[in-house]
Amino acid sequence: MNFSLTNTTRARLPNISWQALTRRALASSYVLSVVICADALSRTLNNKYRAKNKPANVLSFPLSKTSGEIFLNIKQASREARLYERTQSKHLEALFIHGLAHLRGLSHGKKMEVFEARLLSSRPRIEN
Repeated sequence: MNFSLTNTTRARLPNISWQALTRRALASSYVLSVVICADALSRTLNNKYRAKNKPANVLSFPLSKTSGEIFLNIKQASREARLYERTQSKHLEALFIHGLAHLRGLSHGKKMEVFEARLLSSRPRIEN
């Protein structure tokens, strides 16, 4: 697995087992780029690729059968976390898993929900 994580914001990233979750969700030969962004980039991408003029919380772009990109909007995740009564870290992790599900080819629905729940329940614990 080839994994890269780029933080384009000044925000401090929470402890999430990015690579371990990726290994559980995608093939070992998968090449994944994850970009942590803010509203401006998220809005631009969402407008360009989905014709929605608002910032998205997560955007997944499969580039081939064995590679893809995920853009996570940390600002939107923070705002939404309160609505879902989660910490920012837990919500960002859930959004990342949602992005992984899309890269696996899953669409919204029961199969995606089961996949996400299984991945969330089996995630590795990070010791602080």
